[in-house]
Amino acid sequence: MGISPIGLINTFNRTQGLLLQSAQRLATGQRINAGRDDPAGLIASENLEAQLAALEAESRALERNDAVVSTADAALAQVGDMLTEGEALAVAAANTGAMSDAERDALQLEMDSINQSVDRTLRSASFGGVPLFNGDVSIPAGGDSFDLDAMTASSLGETDIDGTVYSQSDTSNGEALAINGDRPGDAQSVIGASIEQIATLRGRIGAFQKNEIGARRAGVLAEIENVSAANSIIRDTDYAAETAKQARLQTLAASSGAVLALANQNNALPLIGGING
Repeated sequence: MGISPIGLINTFNRTQGLLLQSAQRLATGQRINAGRDDPAGLIASENLEAQLAALEAESRALERNDAVVSTADAALAQVGDMLTEGEALAVAAANTGAMSDAERDALQLEMDSINQSVDRTLRSASFGGVPLFNGDVSIPAGGDSFDLDAMTASSLGETDIDGTVYSQSDTSNGEALAINGDRPGDAQSVIGASIEQIATLRGRIGAFQKNEIGARRAGVLAEIENVSAANSIIRDTDYAAETAKQARLQTLAASSGAVLALANQNNALPLIGGING
């Protein structure tokens, strides 16, 4: 018993539909282009893409936070360099026996300039227009965060000397610990405390940047790679398999078309014979 013309037409149309689907998969690079292609696979893929979007957003946030921390560290490095110069000035000013008052006053002018620069650097350090050392910046990473405290020359190097707390700004001209005054040793103590405070803060920032931001970002990037690979397996076209499938479908379509044409021709012969008769 042969295949009916309607059956041949259905086979031919079904093959053409599969060929169109195969061509679309090869053109887009995606195995799933509509829900009907693989409903369960589409749901799984959409869930993975949502997870991927969240991971990529976290990665961008961590990258930004890393830049914030680097900017803060760079500003602190400048402050540390300036304070080191200030410490050298205080040491030189303490050598009263080999230096005139005019020379010590000149050193004090340099010390004033350093204190002003330290204060200006701390006040102007910012990222994206947001001041970094005004006490309002908290940098998150994973489940942890790092708070940047408010910081100016007046809050640096706070040292208790004989019951009185002095800071970096007290080494400026006219202040209690001005280096051209009579307490250069105490001035050195405060400047040394300022240097240690900046170095300690930079160390804490560096540890947070490496162990929190860096470690979390590495983990997120690994997750992105794994989720992307899983989604690719579900959604992307296997070009080798799809190309082979397309070749089979093309052969089937050609065969179906030929059989359908022959069937149409055979069905037409009795009609022609009836007309001639």
